[in-house]
Amino acid sequence: VVTFESGEDSTAVLSGFKLQNGNGTLVEDLSYGGGIFCNNSYPNLSNLIATGISAWAGGGVYCLSSSPSFKNVIIINAGDKGISAGENSTVILDKVKILDSEIAIAGKDLSTIKATNITIINTKLGITAFQKKPEFGPSNIKINGIKLKDVETDYLIEQSSSLIVDGKTIETTKQVKERMYGIEFGRSSTETKEN
Repeated sequence: VVTFESGEDSTAVLSGFKLQNGNGTLVEDLSYGGGIFCNNSYPNLSNLIATGISAWAGGGVYCLSSSPSFKNVIIINAGDKGISAGENSTVILDKVKILDSEIAIAGKDLSTIKATNITIINTKLGITAFQKKPEFGPSNIKINGIKLKDVETDYLIEQSSSLIVDGKTIETTKQVKERMYGIEFGRSSTETKEN
């Protein structure tokens, strides 16, 4: 597991690695980001493969109050979420592939995700955006260029949040949070804590 949590800026670079079988970074006895955990950091990550990774929060990548940039990244079998952005994060994705995971990309709690050239294969849920914590607000995601294959539900976007794909605003729905965390999508907190 690679952790960025000391205020690393954009000069912090991780490139050309394979991250495998990670179980996350422990924070108060809970694991975050099975492959990569960013907390109040701004790293550049490129040319990476993360596989067989799982954590209590953000199975593959978990971003908390961070602004990382990902380019040419492949995430395989992330358990819960391939990439999860929370608590006012701004995440940039370019040429990212997420395969064989429960949820590919999740934006929540005032986070923004800007993405280009995204591929999602064999997931239960492709993209979701919602407000989880009352002290934060909705999430916004903008994607230019997306390929979805073998995805049960392409998008699940809460009414106050937004998803724009190739210039088109995606329809929203109510009570997204109530359908997450093992209810209909994702894994329950107990399930992810045990793995």
